Amino acid sequence: MMSTSRLYTSEGYDDSYNIISIIGRGAFGVVLKATHFQSHEEVAIKRIPLKRNSRNEIALIREVFALRNAYHKNVVRLFDVILNTDTISLIMEYVGSSLKLAIEDFNRPLNDEIPRYYMYQLFVGLDYLHSLNIMHRDLKPDNVLITSTGLLKITDFGQCCIYVSDDLNRNYDCQVASRWYRAPELLFGSTAYNPKVDEWACGCIFTEFYNGTPLFACH
Repeated sequence: MMSTSRLYTSEGYDDSYNIISIIGRGAFGVVLKATHFQSHEEVAIKRIPLKRNSRNEIALIREVFALRNAYHKNVVRLFDVILNTDTISLIMEYVGSSLKLAIEDFNRPLNDEIPRYYMYQLFVGLDYLHSLNIMHRDLKPDNVLITSTGLLKITDFGQCCIYVSDDLNRNYDCQVASRWYRAPELLFGSTAYNPKVDEWACGCIFTEFYNGTPLFACH
């Protein structure tokens, strides 16, 4: 518990947020749960160390670019960005659970209404992103959040990119997406793909509702 911690900005300590705990940790940095002092609203703070031209920095730019104009109930909200000399913090909507945890907790055999309910929301959110020409490129149960009321929200845009539909010669990085949810064209190294790679990942997620494990799990 880090109840007295504060976010450090280039202008000093930011007194807007009270850090509660670490809720995630990875190669990119840490994710913190916090509350806003005035509104008492819970937020998630993704804190990332800045290293010039690093993969972290590139992923961060992608995420901010994707979320800055994204306003949809099925896409996690970005509220603010706090920058200092060596870290950047994304202040985001806090959601307490993930689709991965929900899938693990489901009783089986599964009622078809359950996957239908969540997959509909996933496709609605994805359709919105694609309408903005955003390819997510890393859809998986870990990157889909579930609120306490059952509202689904797509998150983690560190591998996303803008799809240029009128440039058929445009190439995209094929070293994206988690292996178990990677579309065949990505596995075979194609750089000329389209948003259907996200739809493939959704299909993999759908089967996981029933299997309880990834469809194409491998080592």
